[in-house]
Amino acid sequence: MKNPINVHDKLHLVALTAVLCLLVGSLVPPIMSGRQRPLADDVDMELTTEPTQGYLFRSSMLLQGKVPKQHQDNPECQSNDNPLWCYIESGWVKQTSAATTSPTAEDSVVSSDTIQKFTFSDSPVCEVTQHVDLNRESTFPAVNDEMWMNIAIPGLQRSLSSDDLERDGIDFFFPPTTEQRSYEYYDPFLSESRPIDFKEKKMIDGQPIYVYYQRLRGEPLQKLAEASASLSTYGLAEEEIPTDADELPGMSLEGDAFRFYTDDELKARKLKRNDTVFMDPYYSMERTVYVEPNTGVIVNKEETGGVYYARNREEAQQLADEPASPRRSLYTGTFNWDGKTQAAAMDVARPTILTLRVSNIIGWVGKVAGVALLLWAAVLYSRRRA
Repeated sequence: MKNPINVHDKLHLVALTAVLCLLVGSLVPPIMSGRQRPLADDVDMELTTEPTQGYLFRSSMLLQGKVPKQHQDNPECQSNDNPLWCYIESGWVKQTSAATTSPTAEDSVVSSDTIQKFTFSDSPVCEVTQHVDLNRESTFPAVNDEMWMNIAIPGLQRSLSSDDLERDGIDFFFPPTTEQRSYEYYDPFLSESRPIDFKEKKMIDGQPIYVYYQRLRGEPLQKLAEASASLSTYGLAEEEIPTDADELPGMSLEGDAFRFYTDDELKARKLKRNDTVFMDPYYSMERTVYVEPNTGVIVNKEETGGVYYARNREEAQQLADEPASPRRSLYTGTFNWDGKTQAAAMDVARPTILTLRVSNIIGWVGKVAGVALLLWAAVLYSRRRA
């Protein structure tokens, strides 16, 4: 029986080679990209922001009746009923973070551990630790019980810990093959997710980058406030300062209106100087996140905001539209990744980007070569027929 494919026949050889090239061009790129894109199980990243000027409320000094050094010579800060700003300092704010992933029993899931440390002039202010299992394809939390978070605030000697955390958004990692749409983005201070919206596509160092934007205005910190106990008041004598941890004051404040507002602000709010007001902490944050879309790696992040005092959410949202005030800030500042962190993040994405480019070239060359060889085979066939 005659073999239908004779490799020694030029026509058959060209046709066979064309089919092989087309198969390579069609199959190799998706195989290569599929092996590269899922969230890696060996991520180890350190993230640092540029130090910038911000504000910190020294609650412990208020309770002790001591004025921070910055305001000790100010005549307005020499009485027993000092305004709040006498205990708010300006200094350098900074955030350092670390994110790691590790394998789990399921190949489709990785274990993620992150820690965020916020400082003021190199002193710790807040530390957020999270553990969560992530789906490698979507980078959203996996459906299991491996999820917890802890927020520690040394200045208040308080922490919020949750062993039954419910989280449905992304944070340190965007999905591979990131899309131009909104994603649910998890904020640990709110303990919930809010949409972060696609804003634009930019070219950075010759690489297309997707830019996402989110703005949170005057959000009540209910869970943090509940975790930090009851009401703090002015005027505690030193011997009255609680020593038992369960009696430590919380994040809310009570006092005469003039301690929180200027005369013009009192007039605008129709308050008298000695009206008693209750101030609660509110949270605002404006963040811009830059994502390499092939890998989902965040290559830059810019955030401005923090926690400040207001009487209610309406007032808090109004204050969110104004520059951070040294009169009512609990902790505010700007947190933008430094150049070293941006370069390191891009280095994480670069190997996958290179692999995808190579796979695209292989696919293009394979298909072009296949089509060219098919045309050649057609010519050879027509000549043989003639």
